[in-house]
Amino acid sequence: MKVAVEQVFNGTLSQVAVGGTYNPNSINRGKHTGQFNLGNGQADKFIGPCPVGVANLGESALAIPSLFVHSIRITDDLFWIFGNDGAAAAATRRVQLWTFIPSTNTYTFRGSITCSFPTTGNMINRGIRAILTNYTTGTVEVSSTVVTGTSTLWNTGICVGSRIGFGSTDPNAITTWFQISAISSDTSITLTSSAGTIAAGTSYVIQDLMVIHANTNQTTVTNGGLFVTKGLRFEDFQNPSNAIPAATTVDKIKATYWLRDAATVTNTVIGGVDYGNFDSWTQQYVYAPNGAATSLVIYRYNIRAPLTLTSGAATLTGSDIVITGTQTVTGNLSQSSNGRVGTLNHGSGSGVSSFYLFTASRILRVPLANITTGSTTFIADQMIEVSPGGTNTNVTTGGFTSLDIATSMDKLVVVGGTSSGTIYVTDYYTGGQQMDRRAGSMTSQLPSSLRSVNSPMFIHNIGANSSFVYIEDGWLFWIYAQSTTTNLNAVSAYPLAADLDHQSDVNNRIICPKITLGSVPSLFYRVLVNAAQNIGDNLLGITPDMYRVQYRTSGIDDNTGSWIDVSQDGDLTGVTTSSSIQFAFLFRTIGVIMLPARILSLALIYETTDSLPTQYRWNFSDFDLNTGTFAWIQYSTFVTLGTHTIEIYRADTNALVLTQSSTGNTNGNFQHWNGSSWTNGLGTNTIGTRRRFVPTGSIPGTVDLYAKIIVS
Repeated sequence: MKVAVEQVFNGTLSQVAVGGTYNPNSINRGKHTGQFNLGNGQADKFIGPCPVGVANLGESALAIPSLFVHSIRITDDLFWIFGNDGAAAAATRRVQLWTFIPSTNTYTFRGSITCSFPTTGNMINRGIRAILTNYTTGTVEVSSTVVTGTSTLWNTGICVGSRIGFGSTDPNAITTWFQISAISSDTSITLTSSAGTIAAGTSYVIQDLMVIHANTNQTTVTNGGLFVTKGLRFEDFQNPSNAIPAATTVDKIKATYWLRDAATVTNTVIGGVDYGNFDSWTQQYVYAPNGAATSLVIYRYNIRAPLTLTSGAATLTGSDIVITGTQTVTGNLSQSSNGRVGTLNHGSGSGVSSFYLFTASRILRVPLANITTGSTTFIADQMIEVSPGGTNTNVTTGGFTSLDIATSMDKLVVVGGTSSGTIYVTDYYTGGQQMDRRAGSMTSQLPSSLRSVNSPMFIHNIGANSSFVYIEDGWLFWIYAQSTTTNLNAVSAYPLAADLDHQSDVNNRIICPKITLGSVPSLFYRVLVNAAQNIGDNLLGITPDMYRVQYRTSGIDDNTGSWIDVSQDGDLTGVTTSSSIQFAFLFRTIGVIMLPARILSLALIYETTDSLPTQYRWNFSDFDLNTGTFAWIQYSTFVTLGTHTIEIYRADTNALVLTQSSTGNTNGNFQHWNGSSWTNGLGTNTIGTRRRFVPTGSIPGTVDLYAKIIVS
């Protein structure tokens, strides 16, 4: 008998937490996928990649527009998102902070800081980075506001203004934070409020947060360059905006410092900033390009160098500042958040920590080891734009506008110019090869919070606006436009790494709960998937991208079974039957329409062994009670006629009396009516064919019997 069992992904099924342990009876998610409940719409309850949400920067409580974005992963399910101040050039610059929770697709505006600078003139921000570092060395004891350390070195690099928590070295385990008001020595800290009494030997964690600003000065060009705001903590980002003063003569306090490359700054056309590895509390390098045309100079600053200050400025010397010579490049350099430090594991730069930059027509790779004083040959190689399929398949971008590295995917992410709306997700090639994949499109939809609810958010370019990206842990953080216009200025987080081509890099397969059938069915027919065909209404809605269905019938309980793709028609007739089966989904997220699929439900259609296959009906006119002959007639066709097996049981005890397959005749014969007589064999796969089984083995004649026909 043909029956069905279904799974409906409406939020009623249990779900393993992000990063949780596999459970065969729950929905198992990846970092970027899961079960979501967004509302009461037909497509609002589903499993799939995290939906595209939007944080409307210019529409927040403080309405601060941002041109660039930087994110910090706190946990798999919590990110801090920082935005620079994109308003008109001014003597102060604001930095805003949002939180993003992937599992609930929630953005929350935390607040902002307003940074004053130890120089005069109006600043234009060209790039921003936030660096969060934890210090956990040694142990502490606390008496009210006095913290005493054992085996600690707090005076080396920790900043006054940072926050400290007690009882764990894991910052995510801290529930109460305290602000540091003074650092007297390597073993003595004072707090702004009492932490009570805490016994000696207690573990702790200090969070050191700083913001790096790459600024040009609109008023006096030599008053720009690199600035560092130290001693920050999450709680400093407030509404109304919290003022952070310019530094004066004291290092390592909550203030903004000017790191000059010389007594008179030469990095006057700074074009962005990015940071390298944390080496120690006195050494961490950041890298900044200089040059808006075709002449590139790279600056390396030690942002953790102890500072000797004059009016909040420190002129770095020795190994704390490295300035290359000038190297000519092809295409004009961008001054918009240009430069990303990273290590790719393929191509000419495989395993080499490098600084990747872009001009309008080239991607440049500079090994960090090549950044030496006066060098004019620091660029190792470069990549040109060759669109997938060639120029007769995809239009070229007309110029690159943003670049980042998706480390978990081992790919570059390059945003095209204003004429194409293209995002390239590609390996780094130096031989003129085609880029790997093109994604994204250009549309007229605005990311405004006031847009119609029937117009779903998806990643796209808007008109002639330049978009900017930052990749963190496989999430694409996308600033929609280099514009201060309210309904254009927004940031979205997009589950880029959930793409099915990168399943081996980042596990984002959604595994559905095990389907237990009790007994082994005679046949699996197919799996039917109900996915959202349109998100939004018929006027403004959009069709989501493709997905792939997989199954397994073994290794389910311990998650060791291999996955097999299901064909697009859902056919399972060739699958060896089992008493349990499990399905999984993979998704396309790097697509032209960057709106991932939403799976609403699935149904498994299978044949039970209770009585007759769906293609048959009992034909009582051909029964023979004297000989124990069972008969049936074909009502629909099989995909293949297959092997038939009959099982005859006692009705009183359900004991098996006799079994025989159509490939043999030990206990009887399968026969078919050829139009004039009964003939051994099954005959043809034809509607209306009469078939019967005539037993030759011993059949009890004094009890009722019933039979099952199994087709395999």
